[in-house]
Amino acid sequence: MGCLVLFGAPFAAFGVFMGWQLLSLIGLAVASESWVKTPATLISVKLQGSDTRKVVAEYDYEYAGEKYRGEQVGLDDTADNFSSYHRELYERLKERLDAELPVDCYVDGDDPSRAVLDRTLRPVLVWLHGVFALIFGGAGFGMIGTGAYSVWDSRRHRARLAQFPDEPWRVREDWAAGEIRSGGWKSVWFLGAFALFWNLISWTVGMGVVAGGKADVPWFAGAMIGGFLLIGLWLIAAVGWKVITLFRSGGSVFKLAGPTGVVGGELAGVVLAPQNVQPKEALRLTLACQETRTRSRGGESETEVRTVWEDSRLVDRTLHDPSGRRGVPVRFVIPSGKRPTDPDGHRPVAWKLTVSAETSGPDYEAEFEVPVFVTADSKEGVEAPTGALTDYESVETLAEALARTGLVCEHPSETELRVVKPHSQHLGMAAGLLVGGLVFGGAAIGLAFVEETLVRYLFPVCFGAAGIGMLVGSVGTVLSSSDLHIVGDRWRLKSGWYGFRGAGREFSAGDVKRIRVKESMSSSSGTETVQWNHIVANLNDGGRAILLRGIKDRNAERRLLGELCRLAGIDAPPATDDEDA
Repeated sequence: MGCLVLFGAPFAAFGVFMGWQLLSLIGLAVASESWVKTPATLISVKLQGSDTRKVVAEYDYEYAGEKYRGEQVGLDDTADNFSSYHRELYERLKERLDAELPVDCYVDGDDPSRAVLDRTLRPVLVWLHGVFALIFGGAGFGMIGTGAYSVWDSRRHRARLAQFPDEPWRVREDWAAGEIRSGGWKSVWFLGAFALFWNLISWTVGMGVVAGGKADVPWFAGAMIGGFLLIGLWLIAAVGWKVITLFRSGGSVFKLAGPTGVVGGELAGVVLAPQNVQPKEALRLTLACQETRTRSRGGESETEVRTVWEDSRLVDRTLHDPSGRRGVPVRFVIPSGKRPTDPDGHRPVAWKLTVSAETSGPDYEAEFEVPVFVTADSKEGVEAPTGALTDYESVETLAEALARTGLVCEHPSETELRVVKPHSQHLGMAAGLLVGGLVFGGAAIGLAFVEETLVRYLFPVCFGAAGIGMLVGSVGTVLSSSDLHIVGDRWRLKSGWYGFRGAGREFSAGDVKRIRVKESMSSSSGTETVQWNHIVANLNDGGRAILLRGIKDRNAERRLLGELCRLAGIDAPPATDDEDA
């Protein structure tokens, strides 16, 4: 709370200041409509600045028999480079000064020492003040409000925990009632706030350039502004689609079969979905254990949400509910040793149940935060089975599980396995890297033409290096491919860019000492981190071989790891949370 207040207070104060400035400006514009038009004699007129410009002037006028000297030119003399206001006003006043002609000023009858030469309320200033008031005020008060809510929620949580020390799942009213409503709005609010911030900044700059009629804007600056505007529109569309998808869930409810999910036991119940949800194929149920981690890098903290364990089930038949809704039976076996729900730990842990299905229009997706704890029913040695747990489930083959991750799997016999990662995978990521590379590359080219030495030489190198790295990453994402073929004791591996792969590598099953999962890369989206992993074989000669690259589905990854270890004749590594992560 203290940190959020200290960090948010300056933002909130600046937002309040900009809001007060906006109201004062509008109030002055309204009041000046009743000021008295009076002839004035210009003494001097100047246009200060080269890029950011401002008109300054001195003029004499007479009101009620008294002589006054004024210096205020407009309602707000703030300099800007967004519009041609100052330049046009300067040219008009300079023309009158050179011709020794009087100009009109507007005098406040209640305070004759107060006058202005131009009482135009500039839209650019209104927009800028409003944007800064909204962005900074919203960020500041949002942080303060978040801190206050966190304190209140923490106190309420501790009070309920003290009330039910042996039944921690009763700390939440919905868990205690055994009925959990679908969520997912947290990510929408996060994405929506980011989209609002991005668009306010981008459109402020874009509208300022257009309103100012600046024909001398460099081509690269115009291209970058256009790129930012397009990204802003894409963000708005993404938020809208996410909102439609959440409304599609129709307030789905998960009814627990017992008081809580059990580590070394089961999580069971039924999800009541809207009747109008018509899945094209089976519904997919996913139970994931997610851990929030905070890492310090270079003196800065970075928080990410990692999926440390995951299991999926396919339900192809649903239940009839008397309320008319569609009932989706839920049953998962939770292995022993997994971390229970712990929102207050050093690494907070939450369990998420997701039900999704491909439908006509926006796909159906409902997410529930479910309780999973160690209880008296917890048993040792429990593992998650790969077969069906209910009569309503269909069993997904290894090939089908890998197909969801973009891998092609052939498993014609117990001793033969071929897994191919084709090229042209992860096109969305490749497109993002391509756009980023073009933006940074264009900025590097444009900045090379700037006259200032530091900007001209240092910034193009930095921006250019980032752009080249993104472009190479985009090409590599599209062209990267691999082919793992196992026939009996013989393992053959080929990997690299499509069309540039070498002869590959061959070894026997006896050469494999250990097969493990190694993190490749991750990206944060909203409040969740998507993670791609490699499956790596450590060999007896001390070498290693990357068998498969870039798998982001933890369930498919676990099943493939188990099958590879079986074919190599070694034990699968223990599925501890740290290794899964």
